[in-house]
Amino acid sequence: MQTKACARYSFSSLTSPARSAMPIVEGNIRSSRELYFRSSNLPQRKDIAMSTNAPEEGALRIGLLDFEPIRIAGLEDVLGELPHLQAVPTTLEVAMEDESLPLILVGLRDPLDSFETLARLKARRPAVKLILMGAEANEETIISAIAAGAKGYLEETVTPAQVTHCIEVVQSGSIWAPRKVLSKFVDRMLHTTEKRVLRHHFTFTEREQEVLRLLVAARSNREIAQSLGIEERTVKAYVGRLMRKVGVQNRIALSIHAASRVFGLEE
Repeated sequence: MQTKACARYSFSSLTSPARSAMPIVEGNIRSSRELYFRSSNLPQRKDIAMSTNAPEEGALRIGLLDFEPIRIAGLEDVLGELPHLQAVPTTLEVAMEDESLPLILVGLRDPLDSFETLARLKARRPAVKLILMGAEANEETIISAIAAGAKGYLEETVTPAQVTHCIEVVQSGSIWAPRKVLSKFVDRMLHTTEKRVLRHHFTFTEREQEVLRLLVAARSNREIAQSLGIEERTVKAYVGRLMRKVGVQNRIALSIHAASRVFGLEE
């Protein structure tokens, strides 16, 4: 974290009052780290103090996007234990342009916003590897995350070892997700591509775009209807019309198309 860096590099130049405040800063950082582990049900690691491992030259820079400060503190400590990894808190604007971040961990807050973030990052930087981390672990959320461009999905209750293992798997080119979910995703894709004739030259009405955004966020027809204040049967009609317009056979294919080709191109 920047606070930690400032505390470390500018300590010798501080005045006495400022120096006396340093233990408070350090203590707050430790408290944030410990609260991260408690809130994530991670085992306490009493042997770990403030990480002093400097990343080695050529370390893999991992962006941390859309995380709360407590999560950032915890992830920095977890990744800081390995000198070949370097955690770099970032913003969407920076992540979309920073080629020095080949892998980005994205915090899942609101699925609608997070899936659109994944799609925009993949559209701007096709080679970037994305891992989504959140509290939700239902199959549709994970499938939608993969459809939007994620190569991995981590629950917030994972252990530090699982975090680093996931990063290694994704960086090697594989996907990190429950086997059952991957099987279902592949099965849907196989059925989708049997007779798929995608159409790219079309426009969406404002209402169709609203339906698509919620569809990409893995919302059900009932949830979409409630969000937009329309009847559920109207939502079904919109989904059917969108599938015919795009040239796909099911909802997941429509979500994939919307995430990778529609929202990803928007600025």
